[in-house]
Amino acid sequence: MVFLLILLVAIGIFVVYATYFTVPSPPYSEVSIPLGSTADLNSDVRKVDASWTRKDSIGLWEMYVTGTAIERGRNIGIMTEDILETQERAFVNQLKTYVPNGLYRKFLLASIKYYNRNIAEYILEEFQQEIYGVSQSMPDAFDDLGDKYQRKLMYHAAHDIGHAFQNLGLVSGCSAVSVKDSFDQVYLGRNFDFYVGDEFAQNKVVLALRPESGYPFLSISWPGMMGVVSAMNIEGLAIALNAGPAQIPDGVATPVTILAREIVQYARTVDEAIRIAKKRDVFVAENFIVASSLSNEIVVIEKSPGNTSIHVVDAADFICTNHFLSNKYDSDSDNLKAKNSTSTQYRYDRIKQLHSSKKNNLINLVDILRDRKGQSNNNLGFENEMAVNQVIGHHSVIFDLKNKNVYLAGVNHQLGPYFRYNLDSIFNWQYQAPQRLWLDAIPGDSVINTSIFNEYKLYRHQKTKLTQVIVANDSYSIQEADAFVRLNPDHYEPYLLCGKYFIENGDCINGMKYLIQVKNKPVPWLKDKQLINELIRSCE
Repeated sequence: MVFLLILLVAIGIFVVYATYFTVPSPPYSEVSIPLGSTADLNSDVRKVDASWTRKDSIGLWEMYVTGTAIERGRNIGIMTEDILETQERAFVNQLKTYVPNGLYRKFLLASIKYYNRNIAEYILEEFQQEIYGVSQSMPDAFDDLGDKYQRKLMYHAAHDIGHAFQNLGLVSGCSAVSVKDSFDQVYLGRNFDFYVGDEFAQNKVVLALRPESGYPFLSISWPGMMGVVSAMNIEGLAIALNAGPAQIPDGVATPVTILAREIVQYARTVDEAIRIAKKRDVFVAENFIVASSLSNEIVVIEKSPGNTSIHVVDAADFICTNHFLSNKYDSDSDNLKAKNSTSTQYRYDRIKQLHSSKKNNLINLVDILRDRKGQSNNNLGFENEMAVNQVIGHHSVIFDLKNKNVYLAGVNHQLGPYFRYNLDSIFNWQYQAPQRLWLDAIPGDSVINTSIFNEYKLYRHQKTKLTQVIVANDSYSIQEADAFVRLNPDHYEPYLLCGKYFIENGDCINGMKYLIQVKNKPVPWLKDKQLINELIRSCE
């Protein structure tokens, strides 16, 4: 009893300390930046000095930013102030969905804050200044989670945190693949499946950044994100992040998005990218996929805490999902666990099937990235992580190395058109006024105009409703459940959700009806398979 009391007091002291702990601001005076000719923040065009952003008719925010580091950050913050609040609210709401228990959520947030208390030490001051500049436009509504600069720093490590604690569901199934056509032209494609809810994904940013030092680059992410997940610089060096095998980190280090940012801004060649990567340590395992137009090659820099391995690949048939491929990790326990208990090996094998059956050109690479089927063309349903395109990913992008084109699919759940951005076209002159950056597009997938896709969109809505029912412990009828599973009948998840709901509410007859059906569906995660068996045993 005394031990329990001491433990509770210690936890209480820790939570209080972590709650009120703040990260010191970067070591420089705040710079006052004139607003210039700034448009109404509710409009689709905003401009501050030489930087601007506009929401294109396709639904993507296009942003052109230049100036000093602090100016770049402050201008981005000013231009996206309303969107930053929307993004943070969506992030916090999704966290509440994943962690509905308020007390545990407070402890988890306090733990993350304490864990990341020294994170600024691992971020270049230039990037700290940008992040600090953006943070000055963060909303007051979430100051209870930490001061604005502290929160913005930690959000830059969200990919790492979600990867390290995969039960948060922030990191799903990223896939990358390349083709080399008959003219020796290399295309690198990737699906980025960082998912923090539909609301968070609504505002996607195509950032054209012209820094004072280093190389201008084009990056695809979200408002206020100064790190990089998918990007290409003016020299034709492209980088993409794929999470590696999950590990619980021992301590904080450089967030992977910040390291990727340093590479794309300061590396001209693959060798320079490797040198930068070796200088930094990370606190999660990550695949840094680097491609170069200068050498027409692709390498994977496999980094885990304290280790860096270089995996040289054939650009004609490169495949990377969420495990490591170099010989160094053949017997690594975390790598083997990832291959055996998640969807990464399944997706790798599926891409291999598709690669062998398709011609090596741009359009067929698009077909691979849009593929929603399982191995041997089995139906997986929408949103199954075993698919190359599980449909809820943040974006899909193709890097055309020779021509320095970036093709981006970021609307209609990655099934919409791939819009082409050309690096030379964007950075060979200074923009004086906001204007459209994309040039043309590859048409979208025909499925988006079908009744099947309309039913899937309704499924998304009904899934949110069922999740709210479960959290609130409200009632859900068998008729509602039957209608729900019919909207996405090939996917295991609706059957699991309904079965779990009824069994946990004491109705084994109806619960088992759904779980018997889910047993015949492809299930990506070992933990979900175990849950299904546990629920069935509870009713036997």
